[in-house]
Amino acid sequence: MKPDDTALTVSRRQFLGTAAAMALAGRGEAVAVEAGLRPIRVGFLGLAYSHASEKCRILQQSPAWELVGAWPETPALAREYADRGLRILTQSEVLERAEVVVVESEVAQHAPLARLALEAGRHVHLEKPPSLRLDDFDALLRLAREGKRLLQVGYMWRHHPGLNAVQELIRSGGLGDVFQVRIAIDNQLAADRRKEWAQFPGGVLFELGSHVIDAAVRFFGRPERV
Repeated sequence: MKPDDTALTVSRRQFLGTAAAMALAGRGEAVAVEAGLRPIRVGFLGLAYSHASEKCRILQQSPAWELVGAWPETPALAREYADRGLRILTQSEVLERAEVVVVESEVAQHAPLARLALEAGRHVHLEKPPSLRLDDFDALLRLAREGKRLLQVGYMWRHHPGLNAVQELIRSGGLGDVFQVRIAIDNQLAADRRKEWAQFPGGVLFELGSHVIDAAVRFFGRPERV
């Protein structure tokens, strides 16, 4: 552990809270200056996931982050992101240079790459689903706790104002006695992607339906039976 790691962890927590508030207020570009913190060094392990492109663009443009580079899975991805001005690194170089590692690989590699980052003592933003098996995710949580690292899973609706308002109305009784919820999420998945998702138990329900299942559990708690 480097001498400044403890102080950096405290600052990061303060920073992320400020960043979230500023982003909701539409003032994301002013976060680093107003919080009085240096940019946080961030790198990517994997670029194959569908959200990688936008996350990369945001980090490249934000004064709150210093994007040190990325490890892409294929030569094609390396060429694509190098053309966007991203420094192409090895896995070891990403782990050495970044304080926060963003895992944006194919789903099957989410947990193994997150484990590499946590074992290297890095904070991790992990794309969802975080693992193929629940015990693999439990192992990641243990690593994060033991190393006092932050592990954030990319569930976009955890901080969605509309869903949070519904959750509060249910808890407060503002919607009365809610006994049923109907949730849908749609995706026009290209035909050549269907084999990829078919490798998971549940297919698209596993990859995409996790969003709505997560919301339902937040609203009503863990199910007694399925």
